[in-house]
Amino acid sequence: MISHLFSSREDTAQAIKDWKEEGLCVGFTSGVFDLLHLGHLDYLQKAKEHCDRLVVAINSDASVRQNKGPSRPMVPENERAGLIAGLKPVDGAFIFNDLNNNQNIEALRPDVYIKAGDYDISRLSSAPLVHSYGGRVELIPVVNDTSSTGLIERIEARSARCSPAPKAIPRSAIFLDRDGVINQDVGYLHRPEQFELAQGAMEGLTLLAKCNVSVIIVTNQAGIGLGYFQHEDFFHVNRAMFKACAPSGIRFDRIFYCPHGLDEGCQCRKPSPGMLERAFEELPLLRESSWMIGDRVSDMKAAQAAGISSIMVKGEEEPEPQDHLVDNLKDAVEYLISKGHLEIIDSSEQT
Repeated sequence: MISHLFSSREDTAQAIKDWKEEGLCVGFTSGVFDLLHLGHLDYLQKAKEHCDRLVVAINSDASVRQNKGPSRPMVPENERAGLIAGLKPVDGAFIFNDLNNNQNIEALRPDVYIKAGDYDISRLSSAPLVHSYGGRVELIPVVNDTSSTGLIERIEARSARCSPAPKAIPRSAIFLDRDGVINQDVGYLHRPEQFELAQGAMEGLTLLAKCNVSVIIVTNQAGIGLGYFQHEDFFHVNRAMFKACAPSGIRFDRIFYCPHGLDEGCQCRKPSPGMLERAFEELPLLRESSWMIGDRVSDMKAAQAAGISSIMVKGEEEPEPQDHLVDNLKDAVEYLISKGHLEIIDSSEQT
């Protein structure tokens, strides 16, 4: 059987229909497959063991950039798709633009949906869709720890040893809680269409973009650990946030999140200072002039444990006597500017 690189999802669906009429079991999986390596081949070989025909969807360049940042992918979509289509375990491949596989599954209706990773099927968002038409889900644990990201990091590390980059100048940081400060807190936010900027958030973020500070989000996301939603749902909401903020030139230097529940005893969940300490370890930041802006007592306690100052935005929790309370993010940033803790600089002077 010669593998095919299909021109569209519709052409793929027709091929799957023909295979099914021949009585063949069709499996489906997807991935980026940037910098093809042995781990990819091992996964596809194991996926093929669950079906007669294996179809692979390749994430488009645009969708990869949304997931992994503007520097990825390293290999263009047509080349990635062509390489995958030419592998022995693969019977067909196509490129898709969506951020998840729901539309692929609805259009293709594969007999088997195959996914890599140590997931619990009950927490896999696409599983109910597959089960609804009588399909099944197969999970293949990742045993080969090679990854495209790891390869790229090794290349960059070797390049850095040959040509050291100039040392970054440390800056003050403004740490922001997300839910309740940047966006309306709706409780376990996990759907992009639910994302709505909080009052004063756009104004506050726009002011921060004019200051020479690192803007870092630190957010508890216990809904992941509780099984209410998955990591990818959190990322989808973040993309909605980026989309809302991009027209105003707002950017975030880093996002740290804790996916653990209260009973898991991690060191990253606020009020523990783990996420803030990680930021200080990974980024050139000035601890003594950094601030935390949050809407919960746990945000204030995390800041205190990390040795930085804090401001509390009004929310559902009552502040403690020592907390400085404001109505929203705009008021918090204006307060920091008025007290000389932040300074608006000319855009041409920003680094």
